[in-house]
Amino acid sequence: MSRSYILNNDIGSSSEVTENILDFAIFLLRYYESVDYEDFSDLATIIGKIKRAELHRVWIDIEEMIGRLDGFDNTSKQNLVTDEFWNENNSCFRKIRQKLLEKSFLIWIKLRKMLKLVN
Repeated sequence: MSRSYILNNDIGSSSEVTENILDFAIFLLRYYESVDYEDFSDLATIIGKIKRAELHRVWIDIEEMIGRLDGFDNTSKQNLVTDEFWNENNSCFRKIRQKLLEKSFLIWIKLRKMLKLVN
């Protein structure tokens, strides 16, 4: 049985099954350095699907973090006592948000390059 047997037969069979398999593969890739794309399949199409799903989930995570920072910005503004304290915190949050946006753009560029190598 080849390494890609499960992925070849299950990816595309059902949306829920596919999502679960891709989630698990991305989890392993994210948290275990020794795991590589080729551990899941020898086929470029399967590796490409994993990379596209990974890129999609990275963007979801980044957008969620930015949204939380924006939400925290608004909530904090209502509860702060002095304008000076608010302004100091606001500038910190904006710097953090900007850094996240810059890093997410760099991640996006790297992932796009990786996907181009596969396709």
